[in-house]
Amino acid sequence: MQANGAALTSALAPFLKGRGGVDVASRILRSALVRQLAITPPEIAGDYREILDESGLIPDPGMIRDCQDSYTPAQHLHFQQRLNDINDIQE
Repeated sequence: MQANGAALTSALAPFLKGRGGVDVASRILRSALVRQLAITPPEIAGDYREILDESGLIPDPGMIRDCQDSYTPAQHLHFQQRLNDINDIQE
C-alpha cells in the first residue's frame, strides 16, 4: 500500500465518495482481482519466498492443492459426518 495506495485510492475515489462508499469500492476491487486471478495465477516474488518459508507462513504445496478446491457447506457437512463416522469406527 505504501507504493500504490495513493493511486488505488484515486482510482476508486468516485466510488469512495459516492453512495455506499467503501462497500461499493471493495466490491469493485474484488471483482477486478477475481478477473485478474482468472487471467494470471498469483506467484510469490522470489525476494519474499525465502522470508516466508523461514517464518512458516506459507503452507506446503499439498495444503495449497487441498484448499484450491471449493466445497459447498453441504459438501463440507457430508465430509465432516463421514470423517466422524470413520473416527468412531477406529476408536
